[in-house]
Amino acid sequence: SLVADGYLVRHQGKGTFVSSHQEERNQFRFLRLRRDEGGLPETESTILGCRRVRPPNDVARELHMRAGEYALFIRRMLSVDKLPAVLDELWLPGNLFRGLTQDRLQSYKGPLYALFEGNFGTRMLRAREHLKAIACPQEQAGLLGVEVGIPVLLVDRLSTTYQERPVEVRRGYYLTAKHHYLNALV
Repeated sequence: SLVADGYLVRHQGKGTFVSSHQEERNQFRFLRLRRDEGGLPETESTILGCRRVRPPNDVARELHMRAGEYALFIRRMLSVDKLPAVLDELWLPGNLFRGLTQDRLQSYKGPLYALFEGNFGTRMLRAREHLKAIACPQEQAGLLGVEVGIPVLLVDRLSTTYQERPVEVRRGYYLTAKHHYLNALV
């Protein structure tokens, strides 16, 4: 059951181990975007910004942060098949990700969750998402290169680690003209 849920991985002749975002089969575990004709799209990630800020009240509440604590705010563009497709806005508790900078993010060439796991000891195990179709706000439309008000899929995610500890709030603005969001219920 733990293997099927992605928490453990079995290696023939070696044993059973805790699953890692470093493993190829888990690198896209949280990426749900698929080509309309099927299959995983070719993706490229570009970090647009990373700064320490006080999070909005709703984000601080979701991350169980106290008043006055700082968070890291990261903006990332995910290009799919060479076109902008997802604008991600991530909030991370600052105390868990000391030393994470824009330069460090830009020089890293793997999945963000693998970086968080390998360099900061924070393993994203689960995520709860809320999806809603919205009119794209002005700031996000400018970054995505689309008209203000174009329909986008807003994906609000809360990622947790062991003991359901919240460690990431992510808001993704998805363009779905050529792609769709896949959720397989098992």
